[in-house]
Amino acid sequence: MFENLFSPSPQIWTALIGGLVALPILIHLINLMRHQKVEWAAMEFLLKSYRKNRNWVWLKQLLLLLSRIAVLLLALFMLAQIGCNENRIAALLGSETTHHYVLLDDSFSMSDRSTDGTAFDRALATLSLIASRAKNRQNQKFTLMRFSRARTVKTSNGQNELASSFADLNGELVDNQFAQLLEDTKQRMQVSNLAVDVHDTLNAAAQLIGQRNDENAIIYILSDFRTKDWNNPERIDQQLAEISHTGAATELINCVKTERPNLTITELGPSGSVRVAGTPLMMKLTVKNASQYPAEKIQIRLETHTFDDVLADSQSPESFEPNVVELPTVFIEKIAAGQTESREFPVFFNNTGQHVIKAMLKNDAIQIDNSHWNVTTVSPSAKVLLVDDQDQLQGRFLALAINPGGMTGLAPEFQTKDFLRDASSEQLQDYDVIYLLDIDRLDEAGVKNLESYARSGGGVGFFLGPNTNIAFYNNQLYRNGQGVFPLPLDKAIDIPELIEERIPDIAPEDHPIFPAGMKNPLLDLVQIKRIIQPPVEWLSRKRGETTVAATVRGIQTWPLIVQHRFGQGNVVAILSTAGPQWNNWSRNGTFPPSMLLIEDLLAKGRYAQSTNLVGIPIQISAEPADFGPDATLVVPGVNLTANDSAPRFAIKRKMQIDETSQKYEIELGRSGKLGHSSDMATPGIYDVWLQKTDSQLIAQRFALNPDPRESAMAIINQQSMLASLEKSKPTFISWDQFNPAPQQQSTSSVTKLLLLLLIGLLVMEQLFAYSVSYHAKTSVFENQKSQLGTSLRKGQQQQTMS
Repeated sequence: MFENLFSPSPQIWTALIGGLVALPILIHLINLMRHQKVEWAAMEFLLKSYRKNRNWVWLKQLLLLLSRIAVLLLALFMLAQIGCNENRIAALLGSETTHHYVLLDDSFSMSDRSTDGTAFDRALATLSLIASRAKNRQNQKFTLMRFSRARTVKTSNGQNELASSFADLNGELVDNQFAQLLEDTKQRMQVSNLAVDVHDTLNAAAQLIGQRNDENAIIYILSDFRTKDWNNPERIDQQLAEISHTGAATELINCVKTERPNLTITELGPSGSVRVAGTPLMMKLTVKNASQYPAEKIQIRLETHTFDDVLADSQSPESFEPNVVELPTVFIEKIAAGQTESREFPVFFNNTGQHVIKAMLKNDAIQIDNSHWNVTTVSPSAKVLLVDDQDQLQGRFLALAINPGGMTGLAPEFQTKDFLRDASSEQLQDYDVIYLLDIDRLDEAGVKNLESYARSGGGVGFFLGPNTNIAFYNNQLYRNGQGVFPLPLDKAIDIPELIEERIPDIAPEDHPIFPAGMKNPLLDLVQIKRIIQPPVEWLSRKRGETTVAATVRGIQTWPLIVQHRFGQGNVVAILSTAGPQWNNWSRNGTFPPSMLLIEDLLAKGRYAQSTNLVGIPIQISAEPADFGPDATLVVPGVNLTANDSAPRFAIKRKMQIDETSQKYEIELGRSGKLGHSSDMATPGIYDVWLQKTDSQLIAQRFALNPDPRESAMAIINQQSMLASLEKSKPTFISWDQFNPAPQQQSTSSVTKLLLLLLIGLLVMEQLFAYSVSYHAKTSVFENQKSQLGTSLRKGQQQQTMS
């Protein structure tokens, strides 16, 4: 069934069709009333002939009447261009009010630059053409909304706000002043640094359309139509169909034709968990090739930015500039299409506090994603708690391994198990890792403190030995898998010494503690004499987040190192001693690097990597006893890219007391009508200066980076997208094919079909009309006249004779 794209209302079409059907019937009835009955005896034989052929005559007259009705209806349908989808926009631009809704994609993928400018430039040029489509017509309205503003319709608390309040132009009448208004609006527009969900934009569009009354509506979506945004056709089709059901036409305008090469930095941060001043810190850098073209000879520039965290009286926060040091360039030989490559490099900070590392790529199709920032907090030392109730022999071996010669920045501290019982949670949070060295048992309070510490991200390491109370570990620390200890224990066993065949006692598994299996000849010299073995049935269970990092001689029933995730923290159990009682590993050269790797794994929960993205709110809190409510947010300037910078500026904010935490809190960058998302719309380094009760200003620093998912350059296939949008059936064109003055085209396939049907019906109508009318030839007429005269004469003679 063809879709009626031009009817203002079903009632009008019902009246038109009804009138055209009734008109031929009415004319036919009127023509019948024009004939008058005349009594004539000579016509009796003609009436008999008429009655004999009456049904056939009526059928021909009915067909004639139906053909005339069909001719009128086809003529109407041709004039209305029924079924011509390409003329939908033209039909809506009638005398009634037409509302043009333009949804403008300003996500940062629209900054894709080619020789004729960016995709966003082309979108703005098309925006002017859309306006020109309406300027020469009456009763035209115009609404413009950017994608970045459509996303703010849904606030941080999940409640929808009025979409029209976020529109750049809302229901503006297209009059003589509109062209200047549109130009002024375009001058204020630029590509955002955000990755915007197209579904949020379509929801906002549906809300805008739902607010209109008795208006024709046309939706224009100006975008680059990347695969990452339009790869959920079912949901998009449903949203577009809801818009289409309101009577609105949808026109998708693609502002990008070809995919261009693009690289983006997806990760920059410490690869290790020891972040101590004066100690080298390894950083990990990851670059992704976000296009279909391979990239070669990639160079990444690196810088460190060092700040002082205390503001002098004569300084203003926005004038607080860092000390910039350029690091050696990182090279990547090649990155295949769609793949990532990572490199590690060292940085060195002499001072404690927050330090910035910045990585920069050369300019390519999209410049915004060529820079990436990281803020790393460097401490004076990393405290490690060693709980050793014996003669501290095991503790001394472990302390020497994790901080040989004081070079690693780790600060071991010895305590007894009573410290775990009596320590507060704040005291335990001072330690990156807690090691328990051959502890027989803990008090109930000690167990609770240890589990609470691990749940909050702390690392816990267990070394077993001759003093280990197996029953206590099973009942209190393991507790059927609910406790902090990663596995149940069965009994201590001796590892028999091999005489003839030499098999390495430590058999590493594929685990971070042993990179690439840690194939080190020195590791083969380690001898394990005794371990505490778990029950055999535990080995056959599905253990979830518990993994075996190493076994003794590769025998699965003899696990040596077991790692487990507990809450936010990591737990490692070594089923032998840290000293020489049950093994000689502590005297082997592989012991220090292995312990440092275990230390790094355990401390990861304390230094969880988190990337703050542009557009995601940041929560700042402060203790009322130490700080006042005033906060100064210092933001980077706009258009901050790899090769340019802009002055920073300060924004004053006020914190409020949170009723739950009883702390000063403020959420920066919150989306919504009352939020301040524009304050944090630029990638870069942000400072929040808080004033202490003694009037000293202290900075909290964080980095915002562009969302790397927006960097994907793949463009959706037009044919497959339109095929998947079965319900909505939008029009899809390129920006250079946009027609500001659409014309109704009579050459569509449906129009041609209607024209052929109309010609055929006209021919049939003429044939039926000829068939039911009287057409006598002259000779035949004379014959009939002569025969009639003869009959009349014979009749008169017979009458006279009688």
